[in-house]
This record gives sequence, structure tokens and C-alpha cells, in this order.
Amino acid sequence: MYFFPHILLPSGEAVVKCKPQIDLIKNCPGRGMIITGPAPQGSSFDFYSHFFCPKFGINEASPRGGLLNLHVDDEKQKVFLRGNVVAVMEGSLLV
Repeated sequence: MYFFPHILLPSGEAVVKCKPQIDLIKNCPGRGMIITGPAPQGSSFDFYSHFFCPKFGINEASPRGGLLNLHVDDEKQKVFLRGNVVAVMEGSLLV
């Protein structure tokens, strides 16, 4: 099972203050869990997210920020997700 349960919290502050129960997350379906909440009004961000994957030895992803740009091209029926990265692997994805 490759999906991640995605939990929507009422605010980005709730995401930051979340104290995960790692033992319970291990028993959830999927490989890990993502929690997300809207960023505070006036923030330069749209939302905050945090990722947990204890089944693979990653109890909590390191707390770092990142900026992504999302563009939907209706005419070409494509979604472009852009941002600065460090390449650690290359490959193809068939969806």
C-alpha cells in the first residue's frame, strides 16, 4: 500500500504543535502519515505539512521548510510542481 493518510488540521499552528503518537501511526494503513493545516493569514505560505513514517524508521521527517510552485495548465491538462531540490535519485513515474 503506497498511499499516505492525509490528516487536515484546523491551522498550521496545530501542525507545528502536534505531538504525534508514533506507536499509533505505525498501525495506520499506508506507509506513513501527512498532517496539514492552513498557514496563518498574512503568511507567505499557503499551508504547513509534517510527515511521519515510523514503519520505515522515520518517526518524524526533519523540520525544514521549502517553497514549491504549483501551476495547473488546463489547456494541456498538466500540473507542474516546481521548487529548489537536491537530486538524490532520477527515474520515471507512470500515473
